[in-house]
Amino acid sequence: MSDLSAQIHQGIECLNRGKPADAVKIFKRILPKNPKNAELQHLTALALIQCGREKVGRKYLDRALELSPGLADANNTLGVLLRQEGRLDEAICAFEMALQSEPDNLRALNNLGHLLSGANRAERALEVLQHLETLDPENGVVQNLLGTSYLYIGELKKAAKCLRRSVTFMPEHSGSWLVLTELDNNISDQDVSTMQQALVIHKNSPDDISKIAAALSRVFEQRKDYSISAGYLLQANRVRRSSIQYSIDKEELVKREIAQLMGSAFLDQTKKQTFG
Repeated sequence: MSDLSAQIHQGIECLNRGKPADAVKIFKRILPKNPKNAELQHLTALALIQCGREKVGRKYLDRALELSPGLADANNTLGVLLRQEGRLDEAICAFEMALQSEPDNLRALNNLGHLLSGANRAERALEVLQHLETLDPENGVVQNLLGTSYLYIGELKKAAKCLRRSVTFMPEHSGSWLVLTELDNNISDQDVSTMQQALVIHKNSPDDISKIAAALSRVFEQRKDYSISAGYLLQANRVRRSSIQYSIDKEELVKREIAQLMGSAFLDQTKKQTFG
């Protein structure tokens, strides 16, 4: 490993440990001697953004893409930032650009699949998510998105199948349970027990509790056990109302989401990629 590679690896390790400020110091120390290294420019941008210095980081990101317009991870990072700004069409283009260079880039596939599903572009979302499924077949979130996309085009059996796989891999996935209980009238006692356990897991998440309680209410309504159904429905409504009071500092939330979605592209390369 060359000295440059060793220093870059050291910076990546800092990002891995959640110390982006230390990573910035390392990358800025070696950048003056390697100004045309697009990957290094992108890493510097990523570290700065994770430090909350998005405006400065964007300059390094622009430089990375100027040097290497097809750099997959830099385009993925750009897509995340554009999505945060509400520029969804441009974000989609950035993720698509990333995949042109690197079709199996899990993070770009994941981000594009999420965005297309939310934008109601089910057919393209299915293409992306089906490819992602071949690369990461036991990802519960991907199965949830597949189920949602099938639902949009009216493929209810396929939607139910994917949502069932979603809760198999992620038993606590509230959104999957909420829709699955609408599509499947054969929810088992084991399913009910799993949802009840998920209520405990999500005790600090009003939105998740509300969805699971609503799903349980639906199950017991189907079983004609109306008193239990009403109890869960009351819980869902009570939590939903209280969640209006539930707030997280918006700036911190955005920082956390950016960090999760972007991760470090080069961290991914060291692991052969894995949505954050």
